[in-house]
Amino acid sequence: MIGKRSRTGTILAAAVLIAAGFTVAIVELLRLPKGTIWIVVAVAVGALAVIRAATR
Repeated sequence: MIGKRSRTGTILAAAVLIAAGFTVAIVELLRLPKGTIWIVVAVAVGALAVIRAATR
């Protein structure tokens, strides 16, 4: 049986990925420089790493 803590991490990680996807879409819509997308990706990866470390 999966514990509540494990589900919380998964839900938070999914929320981060969805938010990153929307942010990339907004960056593309506003035609911001392509480097901005890499910043979004880096922040998302950092957030996922923190979530994984916190929910281990």
